[in-house]
Amino acid sequence: MRTLCLLTAALLLVQSPAAAQRPDSLAITTDELGARLRLFSSDLFEGRYPGTRGEALTTAYLISELQSFGIRPAVGDGWLQPVSIVTHQAVPESLPEIRVSGRVRRTLEHGRDIRLANHGATPDVEAGGELVFVGYGIDA
Repeated sequence: MRTLCLLTAALLLVQSPAAAQRPDSLAITTDELGARLRLFSSDLFEGRYPGTRGEALTTAYLISELQSFGIRPAVGDGWLQPVSIVTHQAVPESLPEIRVSGRVRRTLEHGRDIRLANHGATPDVEAGGELVFVGYGIDA
């Protein structure tokens, strides 16, 4: 029994390096990967920004690459799922303004005095409440 275990262990040890030496039929070379990356990062994809023609070109390229490798969509027949993209453009003439007790007004410079962000689906945001000074930030 001990001889059989030793023989099996020796066989496994000999076969492991031999299996590691076989070339991988699915391997990609650095040249192939570099060519794909150069193509994908080129101006042909027009920046790949969501909601633009560049995004459509990008998704079409990625889908064709996946299909060329024999990969199929995970769910159903489609590769893409619908996603809502919300964008907001600041109106230059509409400066942020703060009112204290309705009497004092001061125009604030965005990025210097105040930083506003709207992550909702509505274009206008109104807020009310007490104004609290929280500090100047961190200087590291």
